Amino acid sequence: MSLLGPDGSVGIRVTRERFSHALCERFRRPIVSTSANLSGQAAPGCYDEVSQEIIRGVDYVVHYRRTDRSTARPSSIIRLGADGTIQVIRE
Repeated sequence: MSLLGPDGSVGIRVTRERFSHALCERFRRPIVSTSANLSGQAAPGCYDEVSQEIIRGVDYVVHYRRTDRSTARPSSIIRLGADGTIQVIRE
């Protein structure tokens, strides 16, 4: 499976969430993950709201904080084009 979009771009999510940030720090490199929602659907506020389609389609689901309800604002997303262009999709 390719991480690149059809146009050769890649989306980069910049997270402030402490667990995800700690994983990146521990591995000393970025990690690959999927959103917890399908394109066009609202982001779930807690684990119980994550679509079973998403859960069945991933290799691993972290057991940490499954009972928490998120009130955090969505993370920033940056698009890096094949030609090196940078576009902020969501701040």
